[in-house]
Amino acid sequence: MKSVYIAGRSGASGLVLHELVQRREDIRLLSLPDGRTLDGDREVELLNVADVAVLCLPRAAADAALGRITNPNVRVIDNSTPRSAADGWV
Repeated sequence: MKSVYIAGRSGASGLVLHELVQRREDIRLLSLPDGRTLDGDREVELLNVADVAVLCLPRAAADAALGRITNPNVRVIDNSTPRSAADGWV
């Protein structure tokens, strides 16, 4: 079973995506305790153990989250506007 971590659940797209993924039985949704959105070390851990990390963050926060991902096997979906049309991002 693949695991997904959604960074930025407090915004509209993060909330909707979290609700949709939470309903799936074939995807393990990773999350911070009590729905917290910022928890330093724990968030870094989740960003690096997830099969897929979805960034629903403003650009600066998305850049910071990308910098914390050190596991080359993590696939990243960045929902921020600047990367939706950037070269090298699919």
